Amino acid sequence: MQCLERLDISECARLEEMKIEKEGGGRMIQASLFPTLREVTIFECGNLRDMTWIILVPNLRFLWVVSCPKMDEIMSKEKMSEAADLVKSLNPNPFAKLQNLTLQFLPELKSIHWDVLPFPCLTEIFVRECPKLRELPLSSDGAKGNQICIQGEKEWWETLEWKNKATQNAFLPFFEPH
Repeated sequence: MQCLERLDISECARLEEMKIEKEGGGRMIQASLFPTLREVTIFECGNLRDMTWIILVPNLRFLWVVSCPKMDEIMSKEKMSEAADLVKSLNPNPFAKLQNLTLQFLPELKSIHWDVLPFPCLTEIFVRECPKLRELPLSSDGAKGNQICIQGEKEWWETLEWKNKATQNAFLPFFEPH
């Protein structure tokens, strides 16, 4: 799978977890890193709760997560803590190359990431029917130089909680209701 560019996981009702595995001595098994993977789509995986394994995808450009009713966080702080040394050495900024983030029909989703992250390549965020998602891991610095289009329901946008007023003001011009 070293040359894998696109991964689609669809209609896996029994899939509950995808893990970050370590080899003896705390080193990552090389085959588990996906250096060429650019696109990930997760669709109708009813029992999947997070996607922390995405840390293994350093060149991720497009991430679509759709119709996963138990998904409550994209990246789990708890699971990241368990693999902290591995994460720091592999991919300290998991979304450094992300261009498009689409999240739809995720009724339990509360978090993308627990802290703000730089998204230097991000151009589009699309959120639909994610009523518990109250924060985006964005900082006002992330708006500088980027033309990010944020699409979502007006009601959702109005209930977002921001780290500070400067961040809210920085991203307000980029919101497009749908």
